Amino acid sequence: MKRKRGRRRKFQRKLYGRKGLTNLAKPLSAQFPPVLRCKLVVNCPANISGTTAASDSAAAFLFYRGNGLISCGPSIQAATAGTPGSYAGNYPAGLPYLLGRDSTTSISNSVFAPYARFLVLASSISLKLSTPTTPNDNSLRIVLLPLTGDPQPLAAGISQVVHNLAEQPYARTKIMPPSITAPGGFKMFNKISTKRICGLSRYLATEDVDYSGAYATDPVRPWTWIVGINNLTTSTLDWTLDGEAKIVYDVLFFNRNMLASYAPT
Repeated sequence: MKRKRGRRRKFQRKLYGRKGLTNLAKPLSAQFPPVLRCKLVVNCPANISGTTAASDSAAAFLFYRGNGLISCGPSIQAATAGTPGSYAGNYPAGLPYLLGRDSTTSISNSVFAPYARFLVLASSISLKLSTPTTPNDNSLRIVLLPLTGDPQPLAAGISQVVHNLAEQPYARTKIMPPSITAPGGFKMFNKISTKRICGLSRYLATEDVDYSGAYATDPVRPWTWIVGINNLTTSTLDWTLDGEAKIVYDVLFFNRNMLASYAPT
């Protein structure tokens, strides 16, 4: 028995004492999956003011990209049918490590991110706002909804009054009191998929090029998160809110790039 145990230990030492060598049978770019699905988060400001004597009881609007990752926002529209501002250059953390420029036109181009295109399957938005500062302590109506298309390029932006936006599909609406005592301020939440808001009859695929974006370009068929705010009463006195919006994107990255790097010096 002693001899057998000794032999077994000797065999185990030989088995586990062997040196191994790791071989890469594929190029480095192949170590990334052809399609990567993950969630990305962006925190954006939500600072907004209703202008004195503006239409629709001092209304104002915020726009955030629903299925785009380039310059997520906000874009601010100071009054109903007013001219919106441009989107702020906020983008999700980690995006530059995953999305690089397309190198298909010239294979010699060096790219430093594994994927060339993205497709946003769905997104959610969490809104936190502070106590409104209003001269006559009005309550505010706040509407949070997804909208197909992008109103920012239009000269009039959103032309509907805020309470009509609350009648749109998938809209969430709340009344914000003049004084907020809840921890973390006033909160709202909404979420939706690209398939549902765009009325698609099947699951999105990477072949749906109209709904996918690339490095520095968003999809040609966008949809947008809209925040509309106005006085609950007919008062046109101004108000100011400070806060932030957190948007979580459910994203597919695809179309792998050929990775390259500079030689060490």
